[in-house]
Amino acid sequence: MKGFIFILCIIFLFPFSKGFGQNLVPNGNFEYKKGKRHSFRPWRFVNTVDFFIRNSVGKSPKGSAKWHPPKPKDGIAYIGLRIYPDYREFVQIKLSEKLVATQRYYFEMWISWSDHSNCYAKRFGASLYNKRPSYTSNFYVFTNPPQIELKDHRGILQPDSVQWIKVSGTYRAKGGEKYLSIGNFSTTKYKDRLKKVKWWSPNFWHHEAYYYVDQVSLVKLEDYSAENDSILVENIPDSAIIDVNTNYIYTIEKDSSLIIENIQFASNETRLLPRSYKDLELILEYLNENPTKKIQIIGHTDNVGSLNANQNLSEKRAHEVYKYFITNRVDKTRVSFIGMGEKQPIASNEDGLGRKKNRRVELKLID
Repeated sequence: MKGFIFILCIIFLFPFSKGFGQNLVPNGNFEYKKGKRHSFRPWRFVNTVDFFIRNSVGKSPKGSAKWHPPKPKDGIAYIGLRIYPDYREFVQIKLSEKLVATQRYYFEMWISWSDHSNCYAKRFGASLYNKRPSYTSNFYVFTNPPQIELKDHRGILQPDSVQWIKVSGTYRAKGGEKYLSIGNFSTTKYKDRLKKVKWWSPNFWHHEAYYYVDQVSLVKLEDYSAENDSILVENIPDSAIIDVNTNYIYTIEKDSSLIIENIQFASNETRLLPRSYKDLELILEYLNENPTKKIQIIGHTDNVGSLNANQNLSEKRAHEVYKYFITNRVDKTRVSFIGMGEKQPIASNEDGLGRKKNRRVELKLID
């Protein structure tokens, strides 16, 4: 009888051991704990993503005290994402290894709609790319669409009998993909983004969908066992945790300025070029992690054109950067802007290289 029980245990444990350790998503269940402190790292939050820890006294995300969050799919931690007509949140992570060309992978995550919101999302998915897309710009939403996506024009909602629904799919890698992003990837502000729960509500003009996310995994297809829907995640060594200080914005000292060289504009225009959003997201991340900090945006130009024209151009460019932060829900009291025109060059205006350096945006950190 004892021998029979031993064999039975081996049979039941085998599917779990087969999936164990194969998840390419570090901290895919948001359960990493260093000492007594829980951490969502090495996930990167794009905008004010919430981190929930069940039964953690005094640790509820701001504004969520009266919500009715679900029990975690597994463990005690998960995250929450907001989706508005003109604003949305994403989470991103660098995979533990690059994907191999032509190899098929299985992706899975669990999501749950929050009944405190008055809209459903019509789309929710995940993307995999070689470089990290800056999804605070619609340019990247169009050029880096999700490869795995759940769609429902009626709105995505879990049945009454369950708290979580699975979003899953297979993906054949092109090779070299190493960044995973999760969120809503709709390409219009409302039509394919949100569905009202009721056509009329007391707060009729407010449109928000909110989803919890837990148990994210990506495995090589042959490593996936259908008998184990919840693929286990191995413990993450300390060396895998990304310190927030890897964001170079953290090196700015109070009242000092940093030149953001990658914030660039079209020639003689105020329109931000797509390559600008990578650094802008670093600044946004810093502001979200440090809610008492404020920044001043300072626009500069070269000396090509009239003094007045350059002054106006520098102000408009600084204002364009200012609008980026306000659109992404940074309080107006924390961001200010000025234009200095051509008054403060840092290089010679006698050659193209010097003029390029003078066409810059500076960031000043203030308390």
